[in-house]
Amino acid sequence: MRVGIVDYYERKDGKNSLLKALSKLGHSYTIINGTEPNVLQQIQQSPVKKWICTGANRHVLKPESPQVPTGITKLKKDFLLICYSMESFMHQMGYPIYCRKENKNEKCNLKHGEITINAHRNHFCYIPTCKLDSRVQLISSHRGETMTVIYKNLILVQWHPEGSAEGCTFLDNWLQ
Repeated sequence: MRVGIVDYYERKDGKNSLLKALSKLGHSYTIINGTEPNVLQQIQQSPVKKWICTGANRHVLKPESPQVPTGITKLKKDFLLICYSMESFMHQMGYPIYCRKENKNEKCNLKHGEITINAHRNHFCYIPTCKLDSRVQLISSHRGETMTVIYKNLILVQWHPEGSAEGCTFLDNWLQ
């Protein structure tokens, strides 16, 4: 399957574990730079039906940081928003973003129904589950932090599916 990627990370070193995981799973991809002004239009005009908005080494609350276009919820396409992208979208929905002084780079076990995912998370910011309301469906949390939610045609994750075997299975299942 061809997957669309909205890249907010803009890695210059060529080390993109998400792209490597997609290739290993047998999926091809099209990449859009998330800092371009016409991201929503590019997604809308593309025949690709499944899109992943990436994480990024950016602070989502800084004014210069690019934001995920909220208009994606009106498209007849499915989206997976990873870390930075989740923070961006949920912040635009009015959810508070909390930031810690040091990065959390760890593995944690997340229950997704009957499945446990050994998830890799790598982020400074988070959304406390106690701040969620009925607009989103909470799927998983870790120590009071929101890890996976569903909103309309979006799955938002505060962990990196490409970071573990179970996460790659989650990613592959979502792409089916």
